[in-house]
Amino acid sequence: MKIITVLVSGIFNYFTDFSIVELVIEFFAKVVGSFFDRIGSGATFG
Repeated sequence: MKIITVLVSGIFNYFTDFSIVELVIEFFAKVVGSFFDRIGSGATFG
């Protein structure tokens, strides 16, 4: 059972080192980007 805990904590540490915040920001950037792309193709501002 200890091996599993070590593996899980290792994976968790890997992801926290990779920064979950960065992943979330990147995800939102993609969503907002595609959203504005749709608006841009549908209508023009100004």
